[in-house]
Amino acid sequence: MRCALLDLGGTLWDDYPAELEYWRICCEQLTDAGHPCTLDQFTAASTELILRYCPSLSRALVWQFSGQDARLAARIRRAASERIWELLEDDEQLAKLCPLWPGVLDVLSELQGSLRLAAVSMHGSRVRPLLQRMGLHEAFEVLALCDEAGFHKPDPRIVQYALQQLGELPHHCLMVGDRIDNDIWPANCLGLGTVWLQVAPYNIQEPRYELDVPDIRIGELRQLPAALRSRGWL
Repeated sequence: MRCALLDLGGTLWDDYPAELEYWRICCEQLTDAGHPCTLDQFTAASTELILRYCPSLSRALVWQFSGQDARLAARIRRAASERIWELLEDDEQLAKLCPLWPGVLDVLSELQGSLRLAAVSMHGSRVRPLLQRMGLHEAFEVLALCDEAGFHKPDPRIVQYALQQLGELPHHCLMVGDRIDNDIWPANCLGLGTVWLQVAPYNIQEPRYELDVPDIRIGELRQLPAALRSRGWL
């Protein structure tokens, strides 16, 4: 292999604390708007949506609990998103809401010794300063972010965008992500090697058919270099 494409949230850091805080804010605003709901209800409903391969979990939850009022849902999502980004401007809140997985900096350093690295993410360009503050930005030669690429996962074209920026062919690259639907499936469709990081909450997903099946499964990010070596990919 010549290149490794990595998802960001859920793969390099645990983004579930930030998601829970986002949901908590959404619940408060939905309740104020006449649609009472709780974080426990959001969390319970999220399990079914994950198993149904919903591409955007938070978007679907807010829409459902708003009574399928698209305008209200959009307004609440925008307000909650702005609040989360305000919180993430504080280094203490960033570490609390988006804690790096153990060993992530060592893993990226080790991969850089043999592979070109790119990130492929549902995050938009606002994530760039966060990557700088986390000490991750310099590891990546290419950042394929949804608003800059013009595509959202699970559309395989966001993966193609990263490959084009790298000037590499799919069979020379691998994809690492925490979701079957948004990471493994699009990469398999294009012929990349795939590594599924099985961490909560998406570790409950099951392959629907052969294009969902990863080449490698790992339970912790720090297992990645050894797993790649076992396949002769590093």
